[in-house]
Amino acid sequence: MKAIRIGLKRVHPLDVRSDKFLLWHRLQLGEVLNTQNEVAIFEGIIRVLYRINIKPKHYRRFYYHVKDVLSGLAFWVEKEKALKYEPTPEERQAGIDQIGRKVKEFGTIDAIARRMHISHDEALKLPYATVYLMLLNDLEQSKFERRLHNVYRKKHK
Repeated sequence: MKAIRIGLKRVHPLDVRSDKFLLWHRLQLGEVLNTQNEVAIFEGIIRVLYRINIKPKHYRRFYYHVKDVLSGLAFWVEKEKALKYEPTPEERQAGIDQIGRKVKEFGTIDAIARRMHISHDEALKLPYATVYLMLLNDLEQSKFERRLHNVYRKKHK
């Protein structure tokens, strides 16, 4: 998609499936999509990706781009279904749900920053595709370790 001109400024569309789409973008767009107002969603997408506020007279220029962004976000939302984790009854009893409600996305940012020995700000600047793969890998490793623990436990009964 070619650049969009707004006054003197040129905006180059961002492919949300590319490595230029960052964790920060994904978290911010998640908040934007929780808005009920379609105009606010449209404007929010532009504001998050390009850090500009557009006037209604410029909406038409961004229509197809926003449509592509929404399609790309649908792609990520579908992939993120693989990250769904079902806590054990013991984890629930210990309060894992409370952690998620209290720290929300910061838990992910913090885990990535710790893992990579970088600041939280640097973690937010990582390509979202990389973050997604790290989260998927961690989840699969955790599931494997749980299964392996159960195999050992059954073997030594």
